Amino acid sequence: MARNKANAGGRHGRHTEKEQVSIEEITALAFGVAIAIVASLLILQLFNNVSNTAPSSCSFAVGVSCSDLVLSSNSTSTEFAILGTNAQEYPITALSLSVGLDGQVSRTQCTTGKIRPGQTFVCFGKLSNFQKPGYPASGNLTVHVGYCGFNGGDCATAQPQNFIGTYTAPTSRFLKPHIGLQLLAPNGKVNGDWPINASFDIFGYTLYLGTITVIPHNGMAPTVNYSGPSISSLNVSVSTLANDCAAMLNVTYANQTGIGIVELNATNYTGSNYQLSGNTNSNCYQLSNTTKTVKVSGQNNTAGVFLLSNVSINISSTGGYNNLAVFNSTATVKIAGNNNNVTFFGSNVALDITGTYNMVKLINSRLLNLTAGGNNNLIVLYNTTVFYQSVTGVNDVIQNT
Repeated sequence: MARNKANAGGRHGRHTEKEQVSIEEITALAFGVAIAIVASLLILQLFNNVSNTAPSSCSFAVGVSCSDLVLSSNSTSTEFAILGTNAQEYPITALSLSVGLDGQVSRTQCTTGKIRPGQTFVCFGKLSNFQKPGYPASGNLTVHVGYCGFNGGDCATAQPQNFIGTYTAPTSRFLKPHIGLQLLAPNGKVNGDWPINASFDIFGYTLYLGTITVIPHNGMAPTVNYSGPSISSLNVSVSTLANDCAAMLNVTYANQTGIGIVELNATNYTGSNYQLSGNTNSNCYQLSNTTKTVKVSGQNNTAGVFLLSNVSINISSTGGYNNLAVFNSTATVKIAGNNNNVTFFGSNVALDITGTYNMVKLINSRLLNLTAGGNNNLIVLYNTTVFYQSVTGVNDVIQNT
């Protein structure tokens, strides 16, 4: 009965819809086909195939086409992902997926928003029962949608529709690379609430999980609220950095962890040269595009600096025991002082260290050039790419985390 409704909706206004096909829809159709092919190749890189097993396959009788399906297993759970395409003449919305395995059914959310004809979507979730790698699984798939073809493609009046399919797939060994949690926060917003989109990137697609809101409180730890379709599976913890200049969020979902940095309690700074020349100061500054240099010559200072463009950071030989956190920066950094603690978040950095006993941490950054000629320095890299390095100092250590 539901299928007949879908067909009837497709006939309503069909000539008008075809006559008004936009360049956007044609492009989306071509992109959907191309990305489906690419995604199939990516799957082979993301997961170890189990030898002597048939390749995975999935199909639907009507409504959507299935490009690929993956079942993957780690030591505690079995997870699944499918890549599909809207095969209808009208958009679909409010997608979710039910997967049946050994009499159990698991339901999960899919890509949110309107999925136009020919556009792709991704669904990712966890099965309630664990299967060992190599297990030849098979079962039913149901894509639950709101079908927008009942009133000329108006998704505001979308009607519930189920598209039924089947699958067979070996359970592969689960690998994490290229499936990461994305934390997207606006840049340049000072002393306000921070909405952050938490989402998975799988098959090159973004699957929305929830919204995290960070509410700063001057001189105190921020409040963290979050909501969304998969929020019950999200775990969010927060710690403050550089004397409450910023909050670092650790977000965990389905064995994946993401780190995000948001700005707190900052003061706008518009000068061309920012200096820490005194002792025992604490500052949080949002620098403008006119700021070109940061000079540190004092001691025992704590500062959080948010940079927007190319900046030169120089800690002179008299600069010692300073705690400096640099966010969202493209910077050339020279450290000639001793016993400084400098941390970079989301930055592109060229680093030259000639001092001693300094600790430099780079998180979610790119180390374009590293020269270390001082002694007993520690460089800690977390999710950071190094393009060139020359370490000639005594007891200098590079630690990858």
